[in-house]
Amino acid sequence: MLFDHHSIARIRDAIRKDPYAANSFELLKKDILSVDYTFVQEKHKLLLELNHRAADEEKAYYERTALTRELSELSVNASFLYLLEPDSSLLPIVKGLISAVCSADSWSNLGPNFKVWKSDLTTADIGVHIAIALENIKAQMPEEYIQEVTSTLLHNSFYPLYEEWLSPENHVNALDTMGHNWWNVCISGMGVVLLTAGKSRVPPI
Repeated sequence: MLFDHHSIARIRDAIRKDPYAANSFELLKKDILSVDYTFVQEKHKLLLELNHRAADEEKAYYERTALTRELSELSVNASFLYLLEPDSSLLPIVKGLISAVCSADSWSNLGPNFKVWKSDLTTADIGVHIAIALENIKAQMPEEYIQEVTSTLLHNSFYPLYEEWLSPENHVNALDTMGHNWWNVCISGMGVVLLTAGKSRVPPI
């Protein structure tokens, strides 16, 4: 979607010719290669523990959101590295990161005191990260896994955003009530999720 063969070729060419691009790539590579599957499993286990505590502990709620967002960013970066330097050993890392993020009960940073709302900028942000990470490795993943992640993307990101930011019947936020920055980010995030999911995997609203 975002990184076709031509764009990846241009980025690889820039890494070869541009010292700044080369340095940035080496930093990315060093960061991602420091992540192993044990790290991913430990973070996944921690997310599951935070899920149990988040309903009663406000601190646990925000810790879960922060960790979910962190792992979603790692999944994008790891999948991007895979596109630039295809290495099958990266696939379990990306897949594990995506699965960990999908295990979080909520992708919102509003906290338990804002139960009326279900979505915010973080909901869109995490949705975009996971959508792009999935897109980057989709060709190597079985359809069953793609369907599973797509279902979580719709449930945790698209539907809450649609209901509160766009639905003519239900929306509680709009361009003239929340300002253009929040509204644009949330609506754009929905669009990226839909593009990644594909028409055939998204049931009619």
